[in-house]
Amino acid sequence: MPVENKQERTSVFSIRIKDSVKEKLEAESKIQKVNSCTLINQIIVKYLDWDRFGKDIGSVCVTKKYLRAILSDQDKTQVIHIAKFVSAPSFKDIILFMHNKVTYQSILTTIKDWLERSHFQFRFVDDGTDSFIIQHEMGDKWPLHFLNMITPLFVEVAYDVNEIDFNETNLCFKIVKLEIANLQK
Repeated sequence: MPVENKQERTSVFSIRIKDSVKEKLEAESKIQKVNSCTLINQIIVKYLDWDRFGKDIGSVCVTKKYLRAILSDQDKTQVIHIAKFVSAPSFKDIILFMHNKVTYQSILTTIKDWLERSHFQFRFVDDGTDSFIIQHEMGDKWPLHFLNMITPLFVEVAYDVNEIDFNETNLCFKIVKLEIANLQK
């Protein structure tokens, strides 16, 4: 059976930009190997999906090296405590602010957007059970923090995080319906 390719309808929208901006845009288009329209669309989507909320959600820009150093100075108990009682509620607030409700889909979307905006290499696999493969290079405590931040949110919507595997550079996990997760444990 042929797969239907549903492309979103597009519109022509003219804007005036400085010559210097146009030159940078064209140079970046060549680097990214996309045309200028595609790059402009990506920039606008990124802004509308995440960047415009940055100030309101309390987002700050820190380097991975800085965050890795902070996490390495904490013991595992402190990392888990911060993740559960500071980061998880904050992440839930971000989801509510951006999506108006906490659902399985809004959690997934926010995690993917956050990972992308944080420049983590990751792959989301949707093959019946959703799974993430994240190359973080943040040390052995970042996965503890991340997992303890997202798990309470998934549990709230009747899902769980399992089949977890991580090291200092990578994190892999699956997300399953809570009933299925309880049977597998």
